[in-house]
Amino acid sequence: MATHAKLSPSSAVRWLSCPAAPLMERGKPNTANSYAAEGTAAHHLADQCLSFGYSPSDKVSKVLAVSSKGIGFFKHDQPNKKDIAFEYEVDQDMADYVQEYIDLIDNIMAAAKAEGFFEQALPLESITGEKGATGTADAVLITDKEIIVIDLKYGQGNQVDAERNPQLMMYGLAALNEFDVLAEIESVRLIISQPRRQHVSEWTISADELKAWGETVSNTAKLIDSLDETSDLTDLFAPSEDACRYCKASAECKAYAEHVHRTVCADFEDLDAPLTVDDAKYDGDTLAKMFERIGLIKEWIKAVEQATVDKLYAGESVGDFKLVQSRGGRRKWLDEEQAEATLKAMRLKVDDMYNKKLISPTDAEKLKKAGTLGDIQWNKLQDLIVKPAGNPTIAPGSDKREAIITNPVEMFDDLTEA
Repeated sequence: MATHAKLSPSSAVRWLSCPAAPLMERGKPNTANSYAAEGTAAHHLADQCLSFGYSPSDKVSKVLAVSSKGIGFFKHDQPNKKDIAFEYEVDQDMADYVQEYIDLIDNIMAAAKAEGFFEQALPLESITGEKGATGTADAVLITDKEIIVIDLKYGQGNQVDAERNPQLMMYGLAALNEFDVLAEIESVRLIISQPRRQHVSEWTISADELKAWGETVSNTAKLIDSLDETSDLTDLFAPSEDACRYCKASAECKAYAEHVHRTVCADFEDLDAPLTVDDAKYDGDTLAKMFERIGLIKEWIKAVEQATVDKLYAGESVGDFKLVQSRGGRRKWLDEEQAEATLKAMRLKVDDMYNKKLISPTDAEKLKKAGTLGDIQWNKLQDLIVKPAGNPTIAPGSDKREAIITNPVEMFDDLTEA
């Protein structure tokens, strides 16, 4: 019987680098959040489209539900289901983002002449030793010589890359173990699709190298399996931004707190030393070191805040702190249809009752697909459509995007050379 893996691919970045994490997390409940649930909903939409051949736009205005166990489904398919933790109405944006992911798969399958398996359960027992454990890969494509694993990341928070990504490598290894008997697989291609960030990352590893990496995974899994509450974990903690981000024990982990403390204080060892004007200013190298640590510190703060809220909700004491009601959101109608009928009865003018808004380019494209707009009409609109540039954001030097020219003189270099 298949079971959900405790040493899962989705948490591999944590337990492979910090073998103490699974023991620290033991017994702690999974805390669902709306961002993860939205991703589950988008994955279900993608799976249904890939499996049954319809377009995501066909499901606009339909309601996707996610259960407390993290299972996605269309509400109209299971109208009597009571276990609903989150609901999301499919809007055109979600449909467009999921369509980008589907287009990526379709293009790769056509080019590679691959067979596709979607939301594919893959056995993990041979990798982690956990009996009956499985993990679910978003898409696995098989050719004569290559396995392609594609992972949809629907979130728009952190950019995720495929190169040496432990989650995808585990899926790739599990797929290799599962399908290697069908063909002589030479390489495994790992792809991450992150449509809300307009980001696709791809990396290829040989089958032999991936199998060798799998041996190190198995050794770490055996070590974790040998641990219990009496074990000395001193040398097994490895706090980092990636490893601690979703760790259920992060708020109470002493190793994490000490790591954050050391990180913050590293450049401030001698706080009593006198400062000159130049000494009081950060140089570029120091600022870079400090900026690298912001993510780690933010994640620790979020973990502590959430743990405090959880304890206060449970009625436990947390010093002199308490939960209070924050300011409410914007006012809204309790029942829009009833409010509309009431306003009509007051004989208000239409212009006073409704706000009119021009349709967006996305909505116009939907009219094109529906046949309301013809090719000639749609082409006339192209010159009127623009996609605004994103705001400047800080990225590491390894990022493939071009750096923004910030020195006005540099902007005219090409002109002076001409």
